[in-house]
Amino acid sequence: MATRRSQHIAELNHRAAGADTRLKRLYDAIEAGSLAPAESSLGERIAGLTTLRDQARADAPRIEAMLASSTHQHLTGAAVWELAS
Repeated sequence: MATRRSQHIAELNHRAAGADTRLKRLYDAIEAGSLAPAESSLGERIAGLTTLRDQARADAPRIEAMLASSTHQHLTGAAVWELAS
């Protein structure tokens, strides 16, 4: 389970980096004059990539904290059973 969470954290970091790279390319294209800032879909693309990047950046530390939390690492079936009763 820890390995799966670690892989998920890596994937979130990869998504954030990818969205950041795409945003940089969009901004570079606007500055170079290749894209018109008034283009109708441009605002939506930037907003979508920004949301994706920000969400991935927020989720990765939260999952890392869960992974580091001793309560999540030592939760066993017996402990769950005891808590439920």
